[in-house]
Amino acid sequence: MDADRLRKHNGLIYFWDLEDFIKPTDGGLSAMTYRRGDCNTMGYNYLSISVYEQPMGKGKTVTSSNYNDEDWIYAKPGSVGEFMMRNACDFSNK
Repeated sequence: MDADRLRKHNGLIYFWDLEDFIKPTDGGLSAMTYRRGDCNTMGYNYLSISVYEQPMGKGKTVTSSNYNDEDWIYAKPGSVGEFMMRNACDFSNK
């Protein structure tokens, strides 16, 4: 998660995260995701995802999608999603 670019607006948080894959996923080895999160419910949804051919968001963009989705994903206890949301929420309160 990029704590320097995390923003708060109307009670929600907006943040970027970078994920590297062990095996190619959607034709790439990493993805940068822009998310909107709700710290009260530990829910989030995707605003955009870009998949890159190399690790750490490097190389050419393999695929890129923007979303205007109101469907929320709720982080399961003990999951990576919960860890990510808790960190984002903690940083948003600093």
